[in-house]
Amino acid sequence: MKCLYITPFNPYPARSGGALLTDLMLRKIGARCPIDVATFADSTDYSPYPGVESVTRFRKDPLYRLRALLGKFPESLERHTDPDLERLVLTGRYTHVFCDSFTPVLNLLRPPDSRREAGAYRTILLSHNVESQVERENVQYDAKRFPWHKRKILSRDVERMERAEAALLSRFDRVLSVSEHETRIMKERCGCEDNVRTLPVSFGAKGTGVPENRTPDTILFAGSMWWLPNRHGLAWFFENCWEGILAARPAARVILAGNDKSGFARGMAQRYPNVTATGFVEDIEPFFRQASVFILPLLIGTGIKIKLIEAMGWGLPVVSTPKGVEGVPGFEKGRHALVGEDPLDFAKAVIHLLQTPDLRERMAREALSWTKSSEKALESLLDEVFCDA
Repeated sequence: MKCLYITPFNPYPARSGGALLTDLMLRKIGARCPIDVATFADSTDYSPYPGVESVTRFRKDPLYRLRALLGKFPESLERHTDPDLERLVLTGRYTHVFCDSFTPVLNLLRPPDSRREAGAYRTILLSHNVESQVERENVQYDAKRFPWHKRKILSRDVERMERAEAALLSRFDRVLSVSEHETRIMKERCGCEDNVRTLPVSFGAKGTGVPENRTPDTILFAGSMWWLPNRHGLAWFFENCWEGILAARPAARVILAGNDKSGFARGMAQRYPNVTATGFVEDIEPFFRQASVFILPLLIGTGIKIKLIEAMGWGLPVVSTPKGVEGVPGFEKGRHALVGEDPLDFAKAVIHLLQTPDLRERMAREALSWTKSSEKALESLLDEVFCDA
């Protein structure tokens, strides 16, 4: 048994939610069978992954815009294609071909392959998001930063991506969706009634649930500031919630930890009191260990929110919007996190957690219990997917 793992991400060091998910999959799959990695990313450093036997970097198609203009697939799919990778898929060396996100899918499904159709090897897609929804939100909420001709292309590509998802998702032997909400979407729109499963995501329990060393009144948000849903949600939080939280807890402070090349977090720190922007940090662990509350004020976005899974694994109590916890398998509002339906509810939930140590400890223990249960379910599903071919 051997797996070809096709990815557009740099998994190490993991600096985004997508990379963290790739890191997790490489470790889990590598414990089950040898892996050859085919990557479109810059890095070929896979030393942390003992299951990886080889890494080959493939070139993004320099003519992808022309191919998208003349063809039927969107730019993001045409960009991540290479004829050499298509030929590698067809060699017959692999029992499993694992496509890490939808963007490299054409390398696997566009070339005619009678062996694939006959089931000689298994094809698996890890769906990080419903990509058409991501592109639709980019057009809807972030259009100002694109020139008019780019907005037109993006709008066209939303429709093309929807058609590509409908045509291609059902051709995989197994589609692993990270969100129950998106599992339902795929079943309804893409004919994936039989082959899609929700993948329980867990990075393992790292906290104890006992908040003895946590810094009082410290609120954490960790995430990349280049990601539109993060910027959009944090702007909403500071404009609508932060003043009320400070009125009730004057010592409260927010730490914004994560890649900030855009300068967004620095701007928030300059505009609002008691806000610290760290920029990219090599080690996020101390922040998860010290904070009292984690906030997830997301209003848009697809897929599961990896930052939620991380916080729960550290036993850090979470306050989220409904969008932030959407589709999380086995999740219960009020038990695993507090959920604010509007700005007032969100601010009240943060204040309540900050001033109630017993509630924070109870929620931390519930989050760790959920994490351990999800890890068992993850192992079970991967055992099923990577059984002997």
